[in-house]
Amino acid sequence: MRKLSVVVPARSGSKRLAGKNVRPLAGEPLMFHTLRACLGHDDVEHVIFTSDSQEYLDLVDSAFGDAVKCVLRPTETAGDTAKVTDEIRRLLNASPELFPGGWFGVCLPTAPLRTQIVMSRALAQWQTEGRALFSARPYDFPVQFAFRVSQSGDWEPVFGDSSPMVTGQTRSQDIETLYRPNGAIYIQRIDAFLRTGTFYSGAIPFLMSIEESLDVDTDLDFNMAELVLGRMQ
Repeated sequence: MRKLSVVVPARSGSKRLAGKNVRPLAGEPLMFHTLRACLGHDDVEHVIFTSDSQEYLDLVDSAFGDAVKCVLRPTETAGDTAKVTDEIRRLLNASPELFPGGWFGVCLPTAPLRTQIVMSRALAQWQTEGRALFSARPYDFPVQFAFRVSQSGDWEPVFGDSSPMVTGQTRSQDIETLYRPNGAIYIQRIDAFLRTGTFYSGAIPFLMSIEESLDVDTDLDFNMAELVLGRMQ
């Protein structure tokens, strides 16, 4: 059986919704839902929580104890311009003992409906395919309708003459389903990531539903997640 360690990175400096990672959702901090989703899998060697906030680290340590390894994230990989990939690269280079299996995973804490069951499906796909993967979801409205607004105020179809707004083929059944990454799960080889700096190198999509993919970034998102979690209980 392949094994991997999963990183859950949680910055404290959210600009759009301050403190969202510790905001209560269904009775516990938002980030706890992701940590619980990552625990309890035979093929997960370590769950690693990384944050620039000692308060966040203390919360996780108090709730999960030795089940989650807490790592302080330095300011150089936690600023407003820093990327998640910066912190992952730092962790892989600074603490290789935390990643003994040659693979790693990343689960962002803003996807609370990526449950343990969903995580099990992703790990099963990884075990079966033996390839890196990233989670994705269908667009909830056909992206083929996308258009730009010119300086003159006119609309310009992004997809040119194939746009349904040009062809008139606007029936949803006639429009190809397109997908996008949802940020919920990434699984990648350590050597491939260190070489390319991307989660997507050689990866295949792991498809999730629109509901499972809910990304919590606004008050409305919190309300929607509360409703769905309440229905699931």
